[in-house]
Amino acid sequence: MRALALFVLLLAIPLAHASIEKWNYYVGSNNYIYSSPVLYNNQAVFGSHKGMVYSVDVESGRGREVLRTSGHFDTHPLLVEDMIYIGSSDGKLYALDAESMILNWSADVGGMWQSSPAYADGVLYVGGLDGKVRALDALSGAELWSFQTGAEIDSTPAVREDEVYVASTDGTIYILGSKDGELEWKAPLGRLWTSAPLVDGNLLYIGSLDGSVYALNLESRTIEWKYSTEGGILSTPTIFQGSLIVGSNDHKVYSLSASNGDELWVFETKGSVQGQAAVANSEQGFTVYIGSNDDRIYALDGEDGSLKWSYDTGGWVASRPLIAGSLLIVPSYSERLHALSTQSCEFVEPPDFTSISGAHINLIGNAWSDFGISGVDVRLKQGAWQSASAGRTDWRATLSTAGLSYGEIVIECRTRSVEGIEQEPYNALTLYYSSMPVEHTFEVEYTREEVPFGSDVVLKITDEKGEPLAGITASWLGGSAISNQKGEVVVKAYGEGQTEITLSADGYETRVIKLKVGTNWALYAGIGFVLILAAYFLLMRRH
Repeated sequence: MRALALFVLLLAIPLAHASIEKWNYYVGSNNYIYSSPVLYNNQAVFGSHKGMVYSVDVESGRGREVLRTSGHFDTHPLLVEDMIYIGSSDGKLYALDAESMILNWSADVGGMWQSSPAYADGVLYVGGLDGKVRALDALSGAELWSFQTGAEIDSTPAVREDEVYVASTDGTIYILGSKDGELEWKAPLGRLWTSAPLVDGNLLYIGSLDGSVYALNLESRTIEWKYSTEGGILSTPTIFQGSLIVGSNDHKVYSLSASNGDELWVFETKGSVQGQAAVANSEQGFTVYIGSNDDRIYALDGEDGSLKWSYDTGGWVASRPLIAGSLLIVPSYSERLHALSTQSCEFVEPPDFTSISGAHINLIGNAWSDFGISGVDVRLKQGAWQSASAGRTDWRATLSTAGLSYGEIVIECRTRSVEGIEQEPYNALTLYYSSMPVEHTFEVEYTREEVPFGSDVVLKITDEKGEPLAGITASWLGGSAISNQKGEVVVKAYGEGQTEITLSADGYETRVIKLKVGTNWALYAGIGFVLILAAYFLLMRRH
């Protein structure tokens, strides 16, 4: 029954733009993903809350589990040359060979929740749940030195030249010597948690639970500027071309001037923004990718903060996405790793699953790319690609039906940009090619809400003038019916999750609609009864 409940839940996950998702990788029930992936040889490597590390091919979406522990992997892995380092709440830091995914060593670091390792000059710097900062030899895991802060460390240290910067939940930034761990100075900044220090030039940027972003001058050891939001900040800042981008629990994404803290733009989501932004640059400007606890990943124009697109993953997006070519790899609390295309296309006309006839197929569609559109290609039945006439966001194409067999045909489209060609799988359109000319169309009125399994559902069919249309055949798995003089036809809602109804008649287009169908509880109750009965008789036999 738990598997059944999960199945029903997954059916209920909304998809904002079905064609934008190339694949998703499922890691199991109650196994959410906070860990931001790293990329090595086309493999996205990340951890999960239930203590597993996975490696997933970003082109195919096929993956495997490479490590299992007793703790949680809610930290982000670090890639250094051919080694991957990732910390666990079980108290250890694990070092994996990036090529073979074999464990090289593990070291006790006092537990790691959301503090990931930092690296410089052959040394790893790690903050622990025990409040200690440790320096480890990156090759062996041997401890070189440690420093005790006043409380646990839940963010990643930063390293610059000969200094290590650590944010402790005791509200203090500690500046330590990278060689010996000696305290050089410290700066009390208030309520620090998972926002990690970001060092750029002589300024250190960090967010606080008091709702403020701080810029600390490392030379004068004073606060250079402070910007206040209306919610606590767990998000680690990202800096790009003079813009500091950070999220807040007030549901907003902020772009600030890194030099003086002036507000450049603000974008509002519908949930807390706790993850770090990723930035992609191109000739057309830069794009900010950032997640929200409203379950969406957002693509924002870096210049003005305007929305390019968003996608509902079905769970919180509270960590940094990975940019892999034209793919955006998004970890989510949906228990899935999502691969989204930052360039793709879709069909607008003709509608999916309709009938066509004649010597040509006229196509109209939309295309998008965060790197600018240089063209759109279409192909029929996996034949040669043909160029469509493309505008900035729309395109048109005409395909010949010469030599085409009657029946189901599939047309695909792909988008070309200045950065390259869209990756498979491509968005597809399914049509029915018929010798019978399509002279008329019709409309179908039906419920979009879920209906009980096995129930009767009334479809109302009207012609181009809105008049009731009789004589349309409705077919589904296991049955069929014809619309009456009122244009009504009664169909049966069989098939858990979804039932496809095909509507057709000579001279009319063929339409396919999909009904949402509830769970067949009677079936599962019957199965449950049989199992209980079998268990009862087995028990009686033993006695």
